[in-house]
Amino acid sequence: MFFGSGVNIFTMALTVPYGCSAAQILQSRRVWDFTLTETVYPAGLMLPKHSHARTCFSFVLKGGFTEKYGNKTRECEPLKTIYIPAGETHTDNFLGLGARTLHVEIDSQSPRRFGETTPLPANSTDFQGGIVASLFCKLYQEFRTTPDTATALSIEGLVLEIIAASLRDRTKKAVKKNSQDLERAREFLHAHFAERHSLARISQLIGMKPAHMAVAFRRRYGCTVGEYVRRLRIDFARRELADPEKPLVLIAQSAGFFDQSHFSKTFKIFTGQSPAEYRKVFC
Repeated sequence: MFFGSGVNIFTMALTVPYGCSAAQILQSRRVWDFTLTETVYPAGLMLPKHSHARTCFSFVLKGGFTEKYGNKTRECEPLKTIYIPAGETHTDNFLGLGARTLHVEIDSQSPRRFGETTPLPANSTDFQGGIVASLFCKLYQEFRTTPDTATALSIEGLVLEIIAASLRDRTKKAVKKNSQDLERAREFLHAHFAERHSLARISQLIGMKPAHMAVAFRRRYGCTVGEYVRRLRIDFARRELADPEKPLVLIAQSAGFFDQSHFSKTFKIFTGQSPAEYRKVFC
C-alpha cells in the first residue's frame, strides 16, 4: 500500500532476511532509494556470519547485542548507530535482552542520484549518541507516524542528513586521531631533536604514512618536519650559549649539527647573527 509519493509501507510481521527466522520485522517502508525496517531480535538469538547486499545503517532503539566484524568486536547499545558497507561479513549475538533496531538500507546509486560528492566509507564504523542519534530519533518518529503527503520528503531529508552527519563525524574522528598522532610525533622530536631520523621512521612510530604525515604536519605546525627540528636545535643552542664557558663546537655537537661550521651557518639563517655575535649581545 502506498501513502504519499515515494512511500511504500508494510505493517505485517515478516521473517527478517539473511536466514534469521526468529527475528520479526514490525514495519518496513520503501522511500525512494532507501528502505527503512524496524526489527525485533529475541534474547538468545545468534546470527551466523552474514553480509548485506546493500549498504546500511542500524540504529539500536532498545536492548543490545554484540557484533563481530573482521578481527574487531563492538557492543551495540541503545542510541548507537552502526554503519555497515555492502558485502562486509559480520556476526551478531543477542544473548542479553534481545534488541529492537531501525535499519536503513541505501541503494548503490543513491549517492550519485542525490549529488553526494563524498563516497560512503568503505569500512564499517559506529557512532554513539551525538547528532547522528538525534537525527535517527527524528527519523524513527517520522517512520512511526501515520504517513501523509509530506512523509516521503521528510524521511528522505532525514536519511540524507544522517549520511552527511556520519561522514562529518567520521572526518572529525580522523582529524582528532591525526592531531593526536601529530602531537606524538612532535613530542618525539622534542625528546630526540639532536638525533638523525628519517620521515619514514617517525611516521612509522605514530602509525601514519610518510606522505600523509608530511602534509598534515605542515598544516598543523606551519613548517616541514625538518624545519621544525632545526628550530628545536637552534632553541637548544640559544640556551646553551648562555654559558660563556661552553665551547661552540660542543654546543654544535650537542644540538645535532654536523660540525661548528654547519651550526654557525644555520644559526645565522634563523637569528640573523652568528653564535659568537649572539652570545655577546644576549648572554
